[in-house]
Amino acid sequence: GAEPVVSFTALPTPRAAGGMKSKSKEWRIIERATDMSFGSEDDSLLSLDSLRHTKLTSALRREVGKRLPRQVLKNIATLGGLLQELARIPEEDGSSPSSSSSNSGTTRHFDEATKEYAAWGMMWNSRCTWIIKCSKPLPEPLFRAAIARLVERHAALRAEMRDPFRFFTAIQQAMSALDMWKNQGPRPRGVLAPAQRLIGRFVRWSLRNTWPRISVSRQGCDSTQGSGCLIKVLERSPTLQDAEYKLWGEAREFQPPFRALLAPYGAEAEEGALLHLTVTHMLSDGYSIVPLLDDLVNLVAKEATVLGLSDAPPPPPLPRVPNMFEAMERRIFRTIEGTDDAEGICPRITPHALTGKNTRNAHTTFATLPVEVVTSIRRGAVRVGVSDDIAMLALLGVTLAWFVNRPTEQIAMIVPQRDGPGENDMVGLFSDVRHLCICTEGLSFAGVALRLHHIVKERLWTVPELRTQFELISLNFEWTDFQEKQGFSQYVNCGERAESSFHPLRIAVDQPDKDVWRMRVSFQEGAFDEQQREQFFQLFEKSLSMLRESPLELVWPTDCPKGNASAPPA
Repeated sequence: GAEPVVSFTALPTPRAAGGMKSKSKEWRIIERATDMSFGSEDDSLLSLDSLRHTKLTSALRREVGKRLPRQVLKNIATLGGLLQELARIPEEDGSSPSSSSSNSGTTRHFDEATKEYAAWGMMWNSRCTWIIKCSKPLPEPLFRAAIARLVERHAALRAEMRDPFRFFTAIQQAMSALDMWKNQGPRPRGVLAPAQRLIGRFVRWSLRNTWPRISVSRQGCDSTQGSGCLIKVLERSPTLQDAEYKLWGEAREFQPPFRALLAPYGAEAEEGALLHLTVTHMLSDGYSIVPLLDDLVNLVAKEATVLGLSDAPPPPPLPRVPNMFEAMERRIFRTIEGTDDAEGICPRITPHALTGKNTRNAHTTFATLPVEVVTSIRRGAVRVGVSDDIAMLALLGVTLAWFVNRPTEQIAMIVPQRDGPGENDMVGLFSDVRHLCICTEGLSFAGVALRLHHIVKERLWTVPELRTQFELISLNFEWTDFQEKQGFSQYVNCGERAESSFHPLRIAVDQPDKDVWRMRVSFQEGAFDEQQREQFFQLFEKSLSMLRESPLELVWPTDCPKGNASAPPA
């Protein structure tokens, strides 16, 4: 599944009365990208975590043409400090490739097609999917032209594998398994130490020289040629629900790397449309909808001006997109060589996708958090000084600590391993499972939340071991970005379906809409009886009460026994 986009919504900060400094363009971008409201330049930025940093650096690069390193942003304490830092950063040179002439664009794409890059081929046939709702009728040629320009702009949408997919599974998995076997257990001594070093050099040489290759296709780069294969337009449906149903019927067939489906709807005439985008998971993750939607809105506005459908001035050119394949290849080689860096890239290949998985039948419970509960969580987050999702993570962490009756518990989470301002727009390589330690002993609820904020901000994850990763509790956030941009917004329909799990207990938090959250809790059948399943939700309500009423109270009172799973705290 796609690594989810996390959209944070903080409670409005009270505005200063009279005389407040007018907000600059950068100020408004910061508010929109972080979903926070700032009353003065002295307002704190310390509640921002790594995912909100990602969204903010991407927005600043796209809209003001300034690259703000994540490490610099992480050390800025106030809004005023950030605005001063932005004033010192020069704007990027160069215009967007999409604004160049068709001839120069053809030459550029031809040059790209002659190069090959090492690729992490495991996720090539997997997919990330999104539905974008257009709330106003737009002509079909406009969509076709905009999608063609979107494909032209992002190399990920024109990628093609130069080596057979089985090439990876035959060699890469064998070498990765050998490398992980070498890393298990204590470091050998004596005559075995040189043998282990030889195995390590052999594995690195094999991985570097037998990695699958990827390149950029020359096809589908011109909106006047082959545009029919870029987007398939379905017949108009009478209602939005009918259009969605028709989309899912067509979306089952996917040929990497990209596919777009357009489903207009309206009873008598077209009222709007749903646009279904699918991208190979090898080159995208949940966050990729942010640059895709930003670019699509810009390109639709530009094509509307070109086709004479709008009198508004054309939008400014989009910033140049960096070569994502070069960034991807560098990240792979850093992983192979075992070198770590300041951005938290994993020093070795993780076993998540390579070890055997045992699918467990699960009993799934859907629990809706209504508006009043979500509002109370947001208020508690403001009181503690963390973002909404960290408050929810703390709620679930405290609940799990009580549920298993252990003050320290490791959980498995999907973590994006990105590296760079703007995060190279599309590439989500190595969005992988990491372990996060929930520590509650000797801490209040506020202390647990602040510690988790520090772990997420500094990326203090741990790498899964070979045989333990699927024995842990799994937690995933599937947030949605509900911001509407010129009539375009992400469309979500959270259904209820039977689920299986690789983990004994799997928790996912999603958003049916902006102010209602939902938990999907999948208990392994046979491992948890009905009483235990009910107890989980009772403990969640207890932790919620602690956030709202007594965040400074100790999670584990000093007289409370721990370590006896049959006697959780009252």
